[in-house]
Amino acid sequence: MPARILAKALLCLLLAAPALHAQPEERQPAAPAKQLIERRISLSEIGFDRGLEFDRLSGRRVLYFPLAPAEAMGRASLHLALRYGETLRTARALTVRIGDRTERAVDLDGTGSEEIAIELPAEALTGPFLKVELIYSGANSEQVCIDERASGDFLRVLPRSALVMGLDSDGLTSPLTVERLLPGRVSLLLPGEELAPPALAFALRAAARYDAEAGGLALHDTLPRRSAALWDRGVLAYERGSDEAPDLRVKPYRGLPGLRFSGDNPQAALSLLASPYRDLARATQLDAPRLAPPAETPDTLTFAALGAPDLSARVTGAATLEFSFPIDAFPVGRAPGGLDLLVGATPSPAGGGVSVTVYLNDTFLGARPLPTGDPTWMRFDVPEGLLGRSNALRVLVQRPTEGGDCRFAPQGYPVTILPQSRFTLDRETGEPEDFFALRQAAGQGLSVVLDGIDRATLEGWVLPVAGALLPEDAPVVVEDALSTGDAAGDGPFLYLSRNAPPESDPLLRLDQGRVEIRDRSGRTLFDGAGLARLGAAQIVEIGGRRGVWLRPGDGPAPRLTRATPLALDRGDLALIDEAGVAVAVSTLRTDLVEVRYPDRTDLWQILARYRLWIVAAGWVLLTLVVLRALQGFYRRSRGRGEGS
Repeated sequence: MPARILAKALLCLLLAAPALHAQPEERQPAAPAKQLIERRISLSEIGFDRGLEFDRLSGRRVLYFPLAPAEAMGRASLHLALRYGETLRTARALTVRIGDRTERAVDLDGTGSEEIAIELPAEALTGPFLKVELIYSGANSEQVCIDERASGDFLRVLPRSALVMGLDSDGLTSPLTVERLLPGRVSLLLPGEELAPPALAFALRAAARYDAEAGGLALHDTLPRRSAALWDRGVLAYERGSDEAPDLRVKPYRGLPGLRFSGDNPQAALSLLASPYRDLARATQLDAPRLAPPAETPDTLTFAALGAPDLSARVTGAATLEFSFPIDAFPVGRAPGGLDLLVGATPSPAGGGVSVTVYLNDTFLGARPLPTGDPTWMRFDVPEGLLGRSNALRVLVQRPTEGGDCRFAPQGYPVTILPQSRFTLDRETGEPEDFFALRQAAGQGLSVVLDGIDRATLEGWVLPVAGALLPEDAPVVVEDALSTGDAAGDGPFLYLSRNAPPESDPLLRLDQGRVEIRDRSGRTLFDGAGLARLGAAQIVEIGGRRGVWLRPGDGPAPRLTRATPLALDRGDLALIDEAGVAVAVSTLRTDLVEVRYPDRTDLWQILARYRLWIVAAGWVLLTLVVLRALQGFYRRSRGRGEGS
């Protein structure tokens, strides 16, 4: 018995020995959660630089914010900064709808400001865009009945309102997605000192696409350091590489996603991103072919082709429907002579219709009644010379008030401008005489000659002017000398040099002695060193081709922002200082300014200097001739009378 007990004890010791000698298992620390990068897309980035404004107790706006793909989306929220007020007491509210579902209703009481944040549900974060609908509504109390126009109410959604997303950069692999989410400020990375023609052409195309005229593009040879948690600046990098074919792919730069272009024609990849075939860039890497533009020129251009937003509203008393479009949206050489609106409006139960008043660039085009509920075409003539670089169409829809004596609450009924509405392109543009017309003419391409270019001149002068003159989808050809003759065509050009281009005769040049610019009354505006400090852009003609000669100034380059862009619109002569365009005039249509060369004397200088004396002498001579003729006539009449 003791032996059996001893054997059991030994067996237990043998079984327990491995456990006694085993080391305690070490616990591995949990992997840290991946840090998300924050991307804020404000209203100003999607085209609403001044925010949104509602009044008269009604209004509706639909916004579309770009979204990241599901694999990159961590979290998202909508932040709205509101400012509101009223003069008479009313009940008002702002309804926020996300993806056609109501997410928040905000009570607007009295006058004040408010910041609201709405966490967005996962089911709303699907697709390439987030649809946000803002509905402003209000009513008077049941005891007081007034016209809604007398309430003095307003609601402003400030431009800093934004969609805030937390993104996983590993999920951003598509060039199209990264390009769609690029911030409003972009760094252009061109390493190396030598600026080869492919790099220059790529830089000019990037200037047009990313708003260099508004300070949206900055040139760097190395990327500056910044926080890897906030994606507030995009990166475009050109690397020559060994492959000649254009290549586009996503590449991280200092922890943030950017776009890498390579090959001997990188602007072809930018052309793809601006073309109708840009969905091909959803791949992680893309060889970009050269895409030819369509050969046919349409006779009409619809609102859908212009990218017009949803132009509909529920109209109680009045509502304004508007959108803007650039001049280069129209085909080269064609201009609209008419506007055809297709308008539909729901009549009231009493059969009342609406009236439609149309303004283009704040110019009255006409007004038409719409008594029925059927979609109706309305024709309006567009005066010649009305369009400019950026154009705004505004349609005021008014409905007469029905009811009365406070028996019926006001009711809004839908009105919409259908996307089949169109501009009729029945007018030829002729030779460009203004900067905005030259921008439209550059739609099929721009020839560029950069004489003595360096990085400072490229960033400070050339890129902003290229952004102002070049459409997004227009190809760029960098040449050593401007081609002329039949083989070169008649397309526009951009010529950078200190002195006037060969075979040109610009009005303003600084290589022929002292220059003065005077106003109509003879007062000197610019001269001497003050004039030399300014940059000058003017339309010149070389070998039958019209283009812009850009002379960089000796002073500082313009410091541009979205609030103060380099707006080359009307005129053929512009002087540019640190704040942007100082003077822009048309020397062909007006005599607001006069360019004088005091050290140079020619026939025109003499005529200009002594024009008053010449005019007086002409009148004196004409008077003497008339007196002499009258005297001869009198003598002949007198002689015939004496002979008879």
